[in-house]
Amino acid sequence: MNILTKMKIEKYPTQSNANKSIFSFTSIGRNVIEKRVQFTQINDIENYGLPKHITLYNLAFGDWNEESGDIDDFARSNNGDTETLLATVANNVREFWHYHPDSLLFITGSTSERNRLYQS
Repeated sequence: MNILTKMKIEKYPTQSNANKSIFSFTSIGRNVIEKRVQFTQINDIENYGLPKHITLYNLAFGDWNEESGDIDDFARSNNGDTETLLATVANNVREFWHYHPDSLLFITGSTSERNRLYQS
């Protein structure tokens, strides 16, 4: 049994593309907000001090902006569902790693506050 199975934190249902690199879900709190988690391969891994045989991905997460067709990772929705959001993203990571078991992830928050949140 893994840690996500042991945790009783609610997770949002998600939809993903075939190779589990893009996940979409709806945050339901004070508002209804479309969210997106996207794993993008980083090709210049030498800049990270990693050997060439490593497959490194960046994890992007935030509000989905339909107009720009992009993730807004600076949005502050304050929707009252932080634990559910983080549990959902953690579950997306688990699914991604199940499909891409030999990959590494690069994860950093878009702000110092988010870095602290993600580390807790």
